[in-house]
Amino acid sequence: MKLELDRSVNPDSETRKVAIERATRFLLGEQEEPGFWDGRYDGPEFLVPSYVIVMEAGGFPIEERVRSGMLRYLRSRVREDGGWGLHVEDEDSRVFPTVLCYVAARLLGMDADDSIASRAREWMESEGDATQSAPWGKFLLALIGLYDYRGVLPVPPELWIIPRWLPIHPSRLWCHSRMVYLPMSYLYGRRDSVEMTPFLRGLRSGILRTTPKSSRTGAPGRWRFHRVIPSIPSVRG
Repeated sequence: MKLELDRSVNPDSETRKVAIERATRFLLGEQEEPGFWDGRYDGPEFLVPSYVIVMEAGGFPIEERVRSGMLRYLRSRVREDGGWGLHVEDEDSRVFPTVLCYVAARLLGMDADDSIASRAREWMESEGDATQSAPWGKFLLALIGLYDYRGVLPVPPELWIIPRWLPIHPSRLWCHSRMVYLPMSYLYGRRDSVEMTPFLRGLRSGILRTTPKSSRTGAPGRWRFHRVIPSIPSVRG
């Protein structure tokens, strides 16, 4: 869309002053209570549940206003079949975001008997449970005791102490990959997880249809992933 500007208009100083004051009031109204401004990043539907799970793992409470807003967002993004997509424009439901969004919704206060929660469990029952989630999903679930660390692909922190001139040193990764690898490798090395509670035990039963069986490598479900059929339109030159 092209915005046509009337450059013949030369606003006087009073008009400019009013515009600046209105813009300033708007920006101040967007400021959060502690003093910062949000860096909004819409699109991927696994970001909100990732935040919720990490807050749960760290024991940090989420204020009620934010909790209700996140739960409202998760409700609004459910697909017709009961699952969640990888991003807002994804027409299909996927195991990775569905498992995480279901867990996050329950952590935010959604009742197990809620219609959305019930439909999500039905979707996972037919399409795939946590054992078929993506590696990031399994890692996040392990942080709150919902998945066995033995079933998580290794994120070795030892790579940080190898010589930096080696091409596989994590500092050479792309910035987003590097900033994800750093905390994940630290937590993986410690095998950090919260204390199991009756609530988490019940939550785990909803995302695991069966207990993953150990393979010859002793890693239950580590190499199991859901089939992915990319929704990419055909482009012909």
